[in-house]
Amino acid sequence: MQEQLVQPREREEESFDVGAFVFFLLRYWYFILAALALGLAVAYLILRYSIPQYEAMGQILINQDLQQDPLAELTQQGLGAGRMRTRIMDPNENSLRVLQSSAVADMANTEMQLDVRWYGEGRIRGLMETDAREFPFQVEQGDSLVLGRFDVYFQEDGYQISPEDEPGLKTDARFGKPNAYGFIIQGMIEVGNDYHNTKAMVELRSALSATSDLKGAVQVNEISEDGSVYTVSARHVVAAYAQDYVNALMEAFIAHSKEEKQASYQEALRFVQDRLTEIGDSLQKVEQELTRFRVNNKIINTESKGAMLFTRYQEQLEEVIRLENQLKYLEKVEAYLAGIVGADELKSPVITGISNSLLETTLKNIQTLYAEMALKKVDLKFAESSPAALRFRAQLDEYNRALTEVVAQLKQDLQNSIQIADNRRREIELELGFFPALEQQMVNIKRRYEMFQNLYKYLSEKKLDIGIRGATVLSDHKIVEYARGANQVSPNAKKIYALSLSLATSLPILLLFGLFYFDRRIKSADDIQKHSAIPLIGIVPRFKYLRAGEIFNSPKSLMAESFRNLRTNLHYVFKKGVPSRVIVITSTRPGEGKTFCSENLAQILAYGGAKVVVIGADMRRPQLFKDFNLKKDKGLSELLSGQCGLGEVLLDTANANLKVIISGAIPPNPTELLEGESMDALIAELSERFEFILFDTTPLDIVADANALVAKADHVLVVLRQNITTKDAIPMLNAKWQHNQLPKTTLLLLNDFDHKKSYGSKYGYGYGYGYGYGYGYGYGYGAGYGSGYGSGYDSERK
Repeated sequence: MQEQLVQPREREEESFDVGAFVFFLLRYWYFILAALALGLAVAYLILRYSIPQYEAMGQILINQDLQQDPLAELTQQGLGAGRMRTRIMDPNENSLRVLQSSAVADMANTEMQLDVRWYGEGRIRGLMETDAREFPFQVEQGDSLVLGRFDVYFQEDGYQISPEDEPGLKTDARFGKPNAYGFIIQGMIEVGNDYHNTKAMVELRSALSATSDLKGAVQVNEISEDGSVYTVSARHVVAAYAQDYVNALMEAFIAHSKEEKQASYQEALRFVQDRLTEIGDSLQKVEQELTRFRVNNKIINTESKGAMLFTRYQEQLEEVIRLENQLKYLEKVEAYLAGIVGADELKSPVITGISNSLLETTLKNIQTLYAEMALKKVDLKFAESSPAALRFRAQLDEYNRALTEVVAQLKQDLQNSIQIADNRRREIELELGFFPALEQQMVNIKRRYEMFQNLYKYLSEKKLDIGIRGATVLSDHKIVEYARGANQVSPNAKKIYALSLSLATSLPILLLFGLFYFDRRIKSADDIQKHSAIPLIGIVPRFKYLRAGEIFNSPKSLMAESFRNLRTNLHYVFKKGVPSRVIVITSTRPGEGKTFCSENLAQILAYGGAKVVVIGADMRRPQLFKDFNLKKDKGLSELLSGQCGLGEVLLDTANANLKVIISGAIPPNPTELLEGESMDALIAELSERFEFILFDTTPLDIVADANALVAKADHVLVVLRQNITTKDAIPMLNAKWQHNQLPKTTLLLLNDFDHKKSYGSKYGYGYGYGYGYGYGYGYGYGAGYGSGYGSGYDSERK
């Protein structure tokens, strides 16, 4: 049986014990509950004192293209393109930039008068911005307007005003009269008692500042798959302002679009009128020339084959003119592109009247990039310091260079087409040379007359059409849904409560997890059993009161029962027939209760009828004499040094079976005394008189005293203490045990065990203490040994 004791069990790998952690959390439920209460309180305070934000939302339809650009129509007809300027049209993506531009925001600002803001007194948060329409006052800007915030103290017949940063500088003013700062507060109605002796604040801002705030408050997002319907949303601390921001901005955008289109029609009308004047003059001259030619040459009928040739000739001439106009148009586009590469404001030109797939793809790429820039609010002016702006600048330059190459290729193609058309014209002109000169001259004059006549007629119709459409111009955009009311979006009560509760739950759990995970102290028998190669012989519970001689005085007490079970368990590991057993009781560090366990183990062994002597072998910090109420007199140190005999140091106790040898005076060489022959002789002499010899010695590895006695022991009992001994002590004991620095009969004892602090250990105790260890260490017996009363080493004698 004894040999089985020395067989090491296979160690379990240390892993995180989820069940123990849950039990640990349950022990501190009040801490988590307090954190939850604190989280709810914080969430309430945030909601109570945060300034609410309101959001309003509307929808707008962009780029319906209800009316085609009149200049684009004229360009497609090939009329006067040589005089046409290169126009920059807003594609769908660029319209978003216009919607979020300062020009549109300025229009909305003018409509809403955002340069004046009122702040009223709140109950808790102090001054809060208020809808200006709730105040029965209107601010009129004077000639010498001073911008800033001003405190206004309303009185029965006027008000006092002072700058916000100089509250003591108050001046009196009257409604409807300029105050000291150059503006007028006009009472729209008679000021009621509600405003008497109250304070408000008025803020006068620059138009630039108001526009900037408006732009910053508004967001535009695409909601339709075809990219034509967008939501326009705005946030503000005043719900009415959020709604007004959205509606005013959308209406300003529609108005801006109409103005742009009206300007386009006005330009088209001016262009058509100029051309009509020129062509009218030319038509009148040709008509006069034709009349004179007929009269002078008496020609009545000019229909002939020559006329047909002249018709063909005129068609080829018009084709050459049309292609040359397109060539000049492309030359202007090319010059425009050459001027914008690397500029801060890049836009793609709209090239009308020319169809080319590569050209269309390149333009689409540029427009897509514009849209991305608009959504990300990238300003190319900061390309030197912004990586995003630098990347967009590089991509736009690359696309514009590609566009330049496409335009250059189109120019080459047009030049070739012009050459072909001009060659055909020359062939017809050569054929016309064979007709009589008079007939040729007549046909030529008539063709020119018909050409100018047709142009004049076409332009007259266009002028009428453009005039009518310009008078009833429609915007390409439409408000689908106006913002109607604003919803509070901040603070979001559900999110704040959810976040507060999650943080209030997770933070204490994380804190407790850290305490649990990094706590290296032994909490339960499981912590020992999972990692120890040395058997655990017993568990001593925590006692509220520790009294000397408790076992002798109260043999049925909880302390007596716990050590009685320890004695019973030791019975199974002692060699049968051995008259005396030397037991060294030590620990891994001070404060683990080895002296307490030595005293009470000695008492329970003596109470069971065995002859026992307990020796205070800790000569550096002697404690044994205190609990037995003995004088600190001669003891082990004097005995081993030959200063006295055994009879002088062998002291009696309340039980005749128990004797005590105290430590004595602290010697200069305790280790040498314990290792010497005197100790061997003492053990031999005591073995003849006592069945058990218990040594209360120093902790292991603190000093060498314990190691000197360990080699002389039959059994070594290492005391570990819950919440004192660290788990790092287990590997140290394993190493000593496996390297024969501790005998194979070494046993572990867990002291001061409180099941409430054991993290859910399956080891418990109760009256009778039948420990169900089930260690499986090779003892040769099953689980659950020790049964309480009557299971002691010897039958107890009362």
